Amino acid sequence: MKGASALLLAGVLCAVATSSCRSAPPARIYERAQLERARERAEGAVARNQLANGLFEYELSQLGGSEDNDVRQLLVTRYLAEAARTRPASLALHQRNLAGVLTAWYREAGDEGYVWFLGHSKLGSNGLLLSALALSPLFEQHRAQAEKLAAGVLGMVRDDGSLSPWYRQPSPPQDDEMWSRYAVGEAMLGLLDLYDRSRAPRLLAAVTRVEAHYVTHFVVEIAHNYHPACVPWQVGVLARLHALSHRRGDAEAAFVLVDRLLELQNTDPAQTEYLGRFYDPRHAEYGRPHASADAVYTEAVTMGLELAIAVGDPTRQRRYGEALRLAVQNLLRLQIPEGDDRLPPRAAGALRTNVDEGQARARIDSTQHAIDAWTRLLRLDDAVVTLPR
Repeated sequence: MKGASALLLAGVLCAVATSSCRSAPPARIYERAQLERARERAEGAVARNQLANGLFEYELSQLGGSEDNDVRQLLVTRYLAEAARTRPASLALHQRNLAGVLTAWYREAGDEGYVWFLGHSKLGSNGLLLSALALSPLFEQHRAQAEKLAAGVLGMVRDDGSLSPWYRQPSPPQDDEMWSRYAVGEAMLGLLDLYDRSRAPRLLAAVTRVEAHYVTHFVVEIAHNYHPACVPWQVGVLARLHALSHRRGDAEAAFVLVDRLLELQNTDPAQTEYLGRFYDPRHAEYGRPHASADAVYTEAVTMGLELAIAVGDPTRQRRYGEALRLAVQNLLRLQIPEGDDRLPPRAAGALRTNVDEGQARARIDSTQHAIDAWTRLLRLDDAVVTLPR
């Protein structure tokens, strides 16, 4: 019996040792098949909500949609222009949408073009339409309009390098600082998208000058001027400039903003519904939790990860990768399943606003931002998607 007991004990110890030494499978930012399916469903939701005039139903809601918004519509226009270059199924949607936008909102004043919406013209709207035209496979048909939009944006650069957020001010005037958080980056990305087409030195020179001003404003003076809404757009511009010049300073400025943004992310595993979202109730000044913010911030962190890889920063690569793992799961939880009877069937695949509201809502730019974030993530090498232990 003693021999048998000894053999049994040895077997147990061997099993325990084997179990404890066996490595768990490495964590991954996402599973490719799952994310590709989520993007496909989101693209289907966008397509099903295109209206007869080429624009999109702005918001699906149990209580009825809210007032339309040109910037958020034009974010979808930009996404479709880029998608149409590589995914033929998007081309017809893009053609109808671009024709509808140009008919409804595009205007000219001499050598300048602009977007006119409800009695005003925003810098961000002009920049987004410029991006859409520059990215479009139909660019040559619209080159003249793109050049005029660029002229309008360049005419808004002030002597100190800052940009006016308004081509035509609304009445009464609105807060320039709030609108600049988004609009400046949207406009500079538009100029960079046109630069990629034309290689006109004046466009890159203008972006470099303007961005120098806003690096001081948003990064050097971060204690006074930080708001998370500026991060995706500023990081996007800095990443593009880094790709052109390989200046380490552009990457470092972007890291400052992404590091600060991650302070907003919920990483509490006990809060399973909220894990990974970019909202901190201690900072109500940054707005309510919203899928559009979660999605565009996810894309910002992805750009930060790409920069960390480019400059060889393994510490940030690990940190940003883990943040993205949580962020992706949060977005997947927000995607509306088939059969949700609170909204019409065409909402399936879109992103609901958040998990807190009693009513169901889905805004078009939330879905667009998720598609953009997932598309950028899907471009990562598989070795990067697998997180280091």
